[in-house]
Amino acid sequence: MSSPETLSPAKIPETRQSGLFPVVRSAVISGLLLAAYVLAFSHHYDDALDTARRMSSGDVQAMFEFRHLISRLIPFWLWRALVAAGVHLQALTLLEITDFLSAVAAVMLMYRLLRQLEISRGVAAGFTAAFGISWAFWMYVGTGRPYSTSMFFALAAYSVAVSMDAAPTESSRLLRTAGAAALGMLSCLFWLQQFTSCIGVGMLVAMRPRSISLPRRTLYLAVYGFTGIVLSLAILLAGFSYTGVVHSTSDVQGWIAGTHTAPVKFEGSSVMKAAFGHAALVFPLHNLPYMVHGLLLHDSRLVAVGSLGWELSKFTIAWLIFLPVYAYALLAFRNATPDRKALLACFFVPLAVNLVFALLWLGSDQQRFLPSLTNVVVLAAMGFTAALERFRDARPARQRLTIGAITLLLFVAGTNLIDGVLRDQREFTHLAHAMEQARGAASDKDLIVFVGRDISPTYKTMVAYYIGPSYIDLGDEAFYHWARSDWAGQLSSQIEPVWSHGGRVFILERLALGENPVSAAWSEKQRPFPKMKDVALFLRTHFCVVPAWHIGADSYWQVAPRTAACKSPLDTASNSSSR
Repeated sequence: MSSPETLSPAKIPETRQSGLFPVVRSAVISGLLLAAYVLAFSHHYDDALDTARRMSSGDVQAMFEFRHLISRLIPFWLWRALVAAGVHLQALTLLEITDFLSAVAAVMLMYRLLRQLEISRGVAAGFTAAFGISWAFWMYVGTGRPYSTSMFFALAAYSVAVSMDAAPTESSRLLRTAGAAALGMLSCLFWLQQFTSCIGVGMLVAMRPRSISLPRRTLYLAVYGFTGIVLSLAILLAGFSYTGVVHSTSDVQGWIAGTHTAPVKFEGSSVMKAAFGHAALVFPLHNLPYMVHGLLLHDSRLVAVGSLGWELSKFTIAWLIFLPVYAYALLAFRNATPDRKALLACFFVPLAVNLVFALLWLGSDQQRFLPSLTNVVVLAAMGFTAALERFRDARPARQRLTIGAITLLLFVAGTNLIDGVLRDQREFTHLAHAMEQARGAASDKDLIVFVGRDISPTYKTMVAYYIGPSYIDLGDEAFYHWARSDWAGQLSSQIEPVWSHGGRVFILERLALGENPVSAAWSEKQRPFPKMKDVALFLRTHFCVVPAWHIGADSYWQVAPRTAACKSPLDTASNSSSR
């Protein structure tokens, strides 16, 4: 046996290089990832602006919300602690930072999860990149919304559950079971939709360990379930006590209803909506549902709101990606080893549950499918690895498969960057500048009435954040039922109480003038009455409607009680047209 002095000198540098290379590689990859995300924030803020506003006002009751129990309170406590320590920064800035860091950590955890599942480094890197540049994930990075953080906790839970088989002792395995439950429940408490990930993690906890008896697996599952239930109940009850939002069991229903959560139901268009939402996991599909709806209604105005051919192409490519993944998971199960069957089941079942759930609730929203992204990426990586193994001795086929996958990855990344993230970034940066200039035009006592599909949720929350007024959307059935015969009375009931509290009411110019622009994607074939011009006629007849202020190119008109002193240009226009 040779002494250390007799070792070959040539091998010493090689050993040091091999130990240093993974660190350097990880640092370079992490740096590139950070730079890419920093340069390409979408600014798709939406409810992050509401959260920042509530944090600034200290409205803890509004921050304890049914579907996102702790996603607002934890940043609020952190922000308060930083301010107390002398670190002064805007609430929105803190939300952006924490969301950005959790998103980057989630991407790294995805790579770790794939490596734990014995996916090769190259394949794991490629599918981790696919995870990071998928539209439903990338659009939320750095926006301060709870989705990236919930994905981080869900991936951490998956990673801990997968490591069950590597636990050296039984106590360590039980500890990992409890840890996976805690992480999975935290993902749900940030975003309730992650319940599907909790299903997958629970299945892994019970099925992943090899050569374990059924009673032992049952014990792991019981520990997992008990930990999750106790943790969630403790946080729920502590939240009720801290915020005072619920004082008795009778208050719970009102608390849930206060979120204006859409009803769970299956209808004729559910399959189509879910198909659009699922495809939007990969690509941004700008106005595609409205254009397809226009085709079905023979409404050329709806078809004209975007590029139908381009959006349909992205939709088709997305489903050409999904279908082989799902086919692999189903076809490979029959002849797979017990270990592989367990993995296929653990990642496919939560995905299937989420697909069914999307048929019943808001299936057209891409974030509904974000919890499924982990499952899709893992199954796709497993399927791609199986395809490479099948062509082990056919090098040209392996090369074609690899080149095709890389080409597809670059196409998705380029499309999402140019047609998604940078497009949103330009739009919302422009809007922020315009809204800064409009500060002071309205106050938090005022109300804005919106209508039109082109007025995005982020636009509305930006109005509330930068300028102050609350808002309703006549297209949102939680506030307004457009098709009812008493539509005029509904509209008056939304307007008049604002005046009694000292506020003012503003409407978009399209409602004042009775115009229905193509960009609004508002089908008057689907809603033949009342038309925009009918609403405008009602408003100018019963109220005083005058120009007020604007945000960029969008003009806002004030709706006030009608008096003899009213001088509205709409009255002048009506008199001129009558003559």
